[in-house]
Amino acid sequence: MDKRILYTVDDYLKDDDFIIAVLDHDSAKLSQWEEFLRHCPMQEALFNEARGVLQGLPNEQLLSEAEAASLKDSIWKSVLV
Repeated sequence: MDKRILYTVDDYLKDDDFIIAVLDHDSAKLSQWEEFLRHCPMQEALFNEARGVLQGLPNEQLLSEAEAASLKDSIWKSVLV
């Protein structure tokens, strides 16, 4: 069984492949996620919610290195709570 069937929004936000697919627009990874969603359409709403969270984050290039590190820390803390 694919563990992603049970994913929550937090699980998506912790998944490196998901993050790369969404933020880097990696076509190979996006294709894998699209295939997963074809087989598990019940995950689409959670997938889209997590994608919205990532896409709503400020562009790190607009932040200093210290601000980006602080933002990442606060995201991880909120996800792990």
